[in-house]
Amino acid sequence: MATRFLYFLLTLGILIILYYAASYTTPFAAKELPLTFIDRGIGFHVVLIYIYISFYFMFLISIVTNQKIYAIQCAKSIVINTLIASCIFFFFPTRMPPAIYASDEHTHYFLSRIIQSLDVKNNCFPSLHIANAYTAAYFLAIERKLILKWVVWIWFFLICWSVMSTGQHYFYDIIGGIILALISLYIVRKSSQHQKAVQVD
Repeated sequence: MATRFLYFLLTLGILIILYYAASYTTPFAAKELPLTFIDRGIGFHVVLIYIYISFYFMFLISIVTNQKIYAIQCAKSIVINTLIASCIFFFFPTRMPPAIYASDEHTHYFLSRIIQSLDVKNNCFPSLHIANAYTAAYFLAIERKLILKWVVWIWFFLICWSVMSTGQHYFYDIIGGIILALISLYIVRKSSQHQKAVQVD
């Protein structure tokens, strides 16, 4: 478990460095994206701030409690998510309307203010939060009982809702994040299959 915890810390460190490096060093102006009708229909709920933050707990237990092979694959997938997303944030930065961040109902709560102070305003699409949450959920659900699989994926759905409710992302940022996660998972699975084939030969 100690080794898996080190995987978590290393992956989290890489994620933070790439995320902020790309977002703060981009020389390009962020393009403001329009709201969708889905985004307009989702209101702010304080409890979803905790759901938003809970991704990091999902990320932790997905790596720490998993078999070594899945822990490594999860870490690799999250690093790939972050690499791809950071390139997009650097070359094609996007942001949400300032009014969302300035909303009194969003800034009234302490945790909401912390989230917004740590967030960078030019990395909307794709949602790296969702890409990594999907990856963590995927590996957390592997080889679990059916009821636990349901719990994990409901948890993921609530995280998707939370990023819109807290004014961090749009609906299509979520779709982009899921697609990004699927690409990374495909790369990691193919790499794993190739390694197994080489070992057999």
